[in-house]
Amino acid sequence: MVKKQYPLVSIIMPVYNAEAYVRESIDSILKQTYSEFELLIVDDGSYDKSLFICQSFFDPRIRILKNNENKGYLKSVNIAFSECKGELITFQDADDFSALDRVEILVKELVADGEVALCGTQCYFLKGLKAQSSYYPITNEEILLSASQGETALFCGASVMFRKGLLTDIGGYREVFNRIGSEDVDWFLRVIEKYKVKNLETALYYYRYNPSSVSKSYSLNPLRYHSADIALDLYRQRQKNGSDILSHDKESVDCFLSSFISAYESDSSLIYKRAGINQLAFGNYKAFFECGKAAISASGWHRSIMLYYISVVPFFILNSISEGRKKRIISFIKRNIL
Repeated sequence: MVKKQYPLVSIIMPVYNAEAYVRESIDSILKQTYSEFELLIVDDGSYDKSLFICQSFFDPRIRILKNNENKGYLKSVNIAFSECKGELITFQDADDFSALDRVEILVKELVADGEVALCGTQCYFLKGLKAQSSYYPITNEEILLSASQGETALFCGASVMFRKGLLTDIGGYREVFNRIGSEDVDWFLRVIEKYKVKNLETALYYYRYNPSSVSKSYSLNPLRYHSADIALDLYRQRQKNGSDILSHDKESVDCFLSSFISAYESDSSLIYKRAGINQLAFGNYKAFFECGKAAISASGWHRSIMLYYISVVPFFILNSISEGRKKRIISFIKRNIL
């Protein structure tokens, strides 16, 4: 590529205790076939060697931002958003890596079609020596249809590239999702309401299953297991009313959020079962059984506990099932068993 013909791309990389993989992740960006970019690394209070590894790269395209304390993914990305100098913005997670032509291909797509505001790719899910490819909807029409049907997995979040103007128009990630996840789902749903988007059929991003990124103590915040549902509910509110409840007063917002956790007040074991099923989705069987024991301690042995343990069977039998099918099984278990 002739450098001056193409826009500057800001690549955002939040880093938190990723010493095992961050060097490979950075390398996959510095070796991109497209060179007109800045790499914004946000160290989120790492206490391992992550920051040292990031600082060992001597490349003028790298800028390192340091949080004095751990602020979490959402706030780290919002900090990076405010620092972006590029016309186009994309991501790179610290424990994943990209195909070396990912940035070039995405830039070409956005340059070629000025109506497209955001473009994603497929990705490979890596676990050990196994790799499974995603299938996210391709066209703008398919993406809108998927959202209308309640699907929240519309993009490989870290692989998307978008025009900086989106941040000016709809803003960054919303604080209500801080520490519970799905901030990107909420953001994508707000984007597709107003802008043309698409995904490429090619997988250009490698999403690594990283056992160390799965919390050993697992989260006991009920909202963490409903964050995608919250994002979808807000989307439906906007479709119906033109705005969502987050534009209302704090009391209304708190009441809305409490509707997602009322079931946990009547079943003290439910939070452990939800946490266990979530760990199961990552193949963390040890945490799954630990959560099961905690559920029994909380409410004793009963039918839902039995069903909880039965739910692990498909994962042992169908260890090679696709990520999409695995998500559908998890969704079924949450709706019909828990």
